[in-house]
Amino acid sequence: MINLSHIERLLDEESYGRLVDRVLSNGRRVNRAVAKRLEVSEAVAAAACGLALQRCCELTYAPTPLADRLAMRLLEMQRNDGHFSRSVAASAVALRALLDYVQHHRDVGEAADAQVSAGIAEGLAALGRTQSADDGFRNCAVESTIVLWQLGEHAAFRSAIELDPQWSELERSGQLPLLATREEVAPAAA
Repeated sequence: MINLSHIERLLDEESYGRLVDRVLSNGRRVNRAVAKRLEVSEAVAAAACGLALQRCCELTYAPTPLADRLAMRLLEMQRNDGHFSRSVAASAVALRALLDYVQHHRDVGEAADAQVSAGIAEGLAALGRTQSADDGFRNCAVESTIVLWQLGEHAAFRSAIELDPQWSELERSGQLPLLATREEVAPAAA
């Protein structure tokens, strides 16, 4: 099992590929194609920090300095277009982490950080623009699957993105389920 000190050590070493692998191997059932997509060079740093922040939120009852550090690192990675990397999948992982981070603060009665909230809004808008583009993430079943796995249960995402076209594309491609069932990927959409 990966713990906070292990996450921090891998983060300090910038061993992003190992960090992605370690978090995914701890309680997340994913197809190897999903892991490979998150480990490519343009995705790995944002995916690693996002998955690590998600895991920090899962392992702790209250926000920690490590979670704060990971959230700030993700915001530093956020590009002018709102994405966290050239990979839409990694951006989805980062957004999910920041959404979890905000919820973690709310769970202990703390207000959401304005900078984090702004980063989330920019990221959701970027995903919406990407989906609308002719070469949007719908053209890649693995990218779409990761986006839906990470964000499908969040109302903010569902209001920014049309889910039905995503499912139609995945079902037509024959690559659903890459992760598990539709309900596990996006329970609110089912």
